[in-house]
Amino acid sequence: PAKDIIQQAVGILESDGILVAPTETAYGLAGDATNKQAIEKIIEVKKRPQNNFFPLVVASLQQLQQYFELKQKELELAKKYPGLSLILKPKSGAQKKDVYLMPDQKTCAVRISTNNLMRNLAKKLGRPIVATSANIAGGEICYRVECIEKQIENLEKKVELVLDGGELKKRKPSTIVKV
Repeated sequence: PAKDIIQQAVGILESDGILVAPTETAYGLAGDATNKQAIEKIIEVKKRPQNNFFPLVVASLQQLQQYFELKQKELELAKKYPGLSLILKPKSGAQKKDVYLMPDQKTCAVRISTNNLMRNLAKKLGRPIVATSANIAGGEICYRVECIEKQIENLEKKVELVLDGGELKKRKPSTIVKV
């Protein structure tokens, strides 16, 4: 997307909003992972149980290390396999907004995005982004915006922006690893 669309998307993420965007695998719902209101909107849109945790994306190894605790093996895996989701414990601290955790959640599945758009959004936002599939919980994975519109009634009223990248190649979901 053009720079002005990226800026618009980042503005939406900064102000409790959510959006639909193509990811590495399928279309996803995206929101600021440090923003409780944005995460609650995604739960509502997906009709997802509150005890299910969302996968997150970051822009870089530096952002991953800023927000999450990495042991040596996890660091090696993150460097060697960008796009691999690792189960990590978020850091907490006064220098940044903390990743929002659900009740009883202690870890997150997080990956350095290999998708240029998602990586760019996380970089410009400066924080991790929730990147969960854009479908009703348990519904068909969507590789076209029309699929999302069939599952999520009144999509345009539930998300602030839809970034339509056309039909995506069907890919397997991300691999998740716990060290």
